[in-house]
Amino acid sequence: MKSDDILKQPICQLDVSVQFKEISEKMGYKTLEEIIVFTPEMLSQKKDFSYTWLIELSIYLEKQQLLHLLQPISG
Repeated sequence: MKSDDILKQPICQLDVSVQFKEISEKMGYKTLEEIIVFTPEMLSQKKDFSYTWLIELSIYLEKQQLLHLLQPISG
């Protein structure tokens, strides 16, 4: 699957945990494309954020060879 396809695929259809799907929904994200426009620092300020969620996001993106799309924390 191409990276664009993965990023646009609904999170509910991805091979991620139920907890990741639930938190993403609570945070208002339907696709990875909606998430990666934010830095991890910005994501950590969102309601319902958890570091477990961010770790799973990072692991999933790494497996898909897309981790470079997650904006680094500034500083």
